[in-house]
Amino acid sequence: MENNCKVQAVDLRKIGYSYSEIEKKVGVSKSTLSNWLKKVRLTAEQKKVLLLKQNKGRNDGGLKRKMQRLERSSFIRNEAKTDIHVQSDEMLKIVGSVLYWAEGAKQKEHNVSQRLCFANSDVKMNKLFLLWLDKICNIAPENIVFELYIHETADPVKGIAFWKKELAIDNQEIVVHFKRGAILTKRKNRGEDYHGLLRIVVKKSTDLNRKVTGWIDGVCEQWGVV
Repeated sequence: MENNCKVQAVDLRKIGYSYSEIEKKVGVSKSTLSNWLKKVRLTAEQKKVLLLKQNKGRNDGGLKRKMQRLERSSFIRNEAKTDIHVQSDEMLKIVGSVLYWAEGAKQKEHNVSQRLCFANSDVKMNKLFLLWLDKICNIAPENIVFELYIHETADPVKGIAFWKKELAIDNQEIVVHFKRGAILTKRKNRGEDYHGLLRIVVKKSTDLNRKVTGWIDGVCEQWGVV
């Protein structure tokens, strides 16, 4: 019986089967196969076929693991989404204030007249900021200035069209500023997903910036962050 299995294994190896494939057909361990097949010599073409199989196996395995990670990520996100269920102006005030604390221009000793200015390339973050300006700060659209900072090697027309569509600001002008030296720095943010960074500035908002700073201070005091 063992001799028959060995003959079958050798024959399969000679026609280009991998150890894993032979193991499934013959039903013996890889260590046994290694002992039986160590003297079997493969042609260059057979080695090429085996290499292609190995690469395909790695790619298929990698793709499977990636899909599993994506499925797990989607499941966790959907589960966690239900944790957030409070919708109120007070919640929006806090969220917007903390968002501005992280991404907005703050007043400093050398610039105590800084206007409210927020810059980001994330669509949802910019949408949330505009909602906060509207609902909490009562800022009219005509008092908002949009500026697009985009690399000189990118398409500003597409960038403008993207932001106008995503933020529903068709009637608003977007001023373009080009970032220089993109080729020298070998930037990675290329392709169809790159739309530049949007800067949202509120006119005559020095006092509002000061007020937002007070909101941020209030958030910190509420949780004892001093």
